[in-house]
Amino acid sequence: MSRVTKLLLSIVAGLGLGLATEMASPADAEAQIYKYKKKDGTVVYTDSLAELPPDRRRYYNELDAAQKAERSELEAKIGKEELERREETARLAKEEEEAQQIREADERDSVLADIARKRQAGRKTGEAVRKVHVARYVRTVEQLKSLLAQYVAAQTAYEGIAMKAPHTLLPGEAANRDSYRAKMEGLVAQIDNLIKLVTETLPKEALKAGVSLGNVETGLDMRNLPNPGRAAPAGADDRGEVENEATDRAAGGREVDEGTEAPSDVGTEE
Repeated sequence: MSRVTKLLLSIVAGLGLGLATEMASPADAEAQIYKYKKKDGTVVYTDSLAELPPDRRRYYNELDAAQKAERSELEAKIGKEELERREETARLAKEEEEAQQIREADERDSVLADIARKRQAGRKTGEAVRKVHVARYVRTVEQLKSLLAQYVAAQTAYEGIAMKAPHTLLPGEAANRDSYRAKMEGLVAQIDNLIKLVTETLPKEALKAGVSLGNVETGLDMRNLPNPGRAAPAGADDRGEVENEATDRAAGGREVDEGTEAPSDVGTEE
């Protein structure tokens, strides 16, 4: 139990507004704690009558005299032995009450300390759980960034060849173009899977565990992840869809569905 709690209990137990109980013994009277207010408004507690102002000292002396007279009257009425028995009973009851107050205060202190320990343990556990989820999230983002970089490099190289007319290709460029296209197509599924992980799966799993990934710095804008785009259709003719698709990208990033005529960028003269 804290020192402050014990002090408060002792003051409350002994104070009683400076009054002894009906059955108070002389020893109890000596242990009284008196309270008075000074002219400046501050309150003073003391167990010495000599420290009290004259008016307050006179007040407590009169109370003491009245209590002694009342005790003498009661002793004459019920007898000395019965009076002492009642005083002893009252003293034991008071001690038991004080002991119970101390036990309850100790229990409260113990409960509060236990709550504080659990909260601290909970914070440490939460931090450990978050570290696990953040580490997994960051690893996945790094994988995604790596694959996106590979895809962009392959796409750039592919389009640099695909936009050329077939008869202008240098030896080996057609094979390189097909190799880049195959690499792009092979990366699409992996990239799409990682995008789903970092934007949906991993954040949801973290929330279920009671942590958030909202403030994790990744260097990647999760709200506008690059789309791998549409890779060249497998089996496309060198002079057909591959060339047209690459030309469309170079001309403005438009994709034209089969059977749909691409709009002309050249206006008509009136």
